[in-house]
Amino acid sequence: MTLWGKRFKPDVAILCLSNGREPQDLVEQARLLRTDNLNLKTVIPHHWRLQPPPGAHTPEDVAAAFKASGMPVTVIKPEFKKVYELTK
Repeated sequence: MTLWGKRFKPDVAILCLSNGREPQDLVEQARLLRTDNLNLKTVIPHHWRLQPPPGAHTPEDVAAAFKASGMPVTVIKPEFKKVYELTK
């Protein structure tokens, strides 16, 4: 993740929130992507709606984890059929 952040300097990251992943895992991935890359400002969790078991983590959990970390990153909870325009 650190290498990708240094090499490509992404503004947005789509990170996996599947079973077995904790919201803190996404925070750590974003932290690594932000190493030498302060461009990263937005995270979009994916795979969270694919038949999540009861008690599975949600994008709201991810947003709370980012807020607790103090990292200046916005978490977008994608809505079905909604178009998002991500600009710098």
